[in-house]
Amino acid sequence: MAQRQSGLMDRLAFRRMQRRWERAQKAARLRGAGDLSELWREVTELTRTGEALCHTISCERAARFARSETIERPLGCDWAWRPPVMTLPVAPDQLAGAASGSLLGEGIKLFHDCPSQEISLRQIRNTGASATPFGIELEVFGFHGSFLSLVLDLPQDAVSGFRLHHLVELDLDMEMEEPRPVYCRFNIQHGPNHDQLLGQMPEGGGVVQFDLAYTKLNEKRLEKAWIDLLFEAPAMNKITLRDMTLLRHPRADL
Repeated sequence: MAQRQSGLMDRLAFRRMQRRWERAQKAARLRGAGDLSELWREVTELTRTGEALCHTISCERAARFARSETIERPLGCDWAWRPPVMTLPVAPDQLAGAASGSLLGEGIKLFHDCPSQEISLRQIRNTGASATPFGIELEVFGFHGSFLSLVLDLPQDAVSGFRLHHLVELDLDMEMEEPRPVYCRFNIQHGPNHDQLLGQMPEGGGVVQFDLAYTKLNEKRLEKAWIDLLFEAPAMNKITLRDMTLLRHPRADL
């Protein structure tokens, strides 16, 4: 009950303060120089406090999305992960004329063989019903190469836990101006060996599943794993990745 009353008092205080500043705005032209200076000081302090609060809220929201409990897990899931570029701001947040090997944030790399480099890669702020604070936008103009891909490195704690009985699921919330095929390739390095599993993303995004039983995985020599997103015929297109999550869970017994 006390908490409810406190919330009501806070809302009333906010409305009174809001009305005060609305009156101050309307009467600003009628105030003297000294009053305007004092008003400027108060507004500046309030703005600074408001910006600090917005920053705190943004960081806390991002931190909550970064934690794996915000990802819906199937039964038996023992690892769930969302790339940091989807939850935290990166710097620089835009790569224009992006060369092959360009890095956006932690673990997202662009690879291509287009000599003209008419490609931009940027982090964007998601709006509306998007699940995460940030997304990735890949815009391609003229393209005269044979391949274009985004590569996502998986964290080492996930790699060390991969087993032959695991399924790995990649879930993409994706938009494309011109729908074209997108292929997803799971790569895992174990000792001198490198295994690959290939799947095609449904149009508009969705889930691609990789079954590690179809590899020759040496569980004792796991080194690294990564995902390739391969974009077919990417010229004159804009691809927006609103969210990206990865899950690992055991295959159902038959």
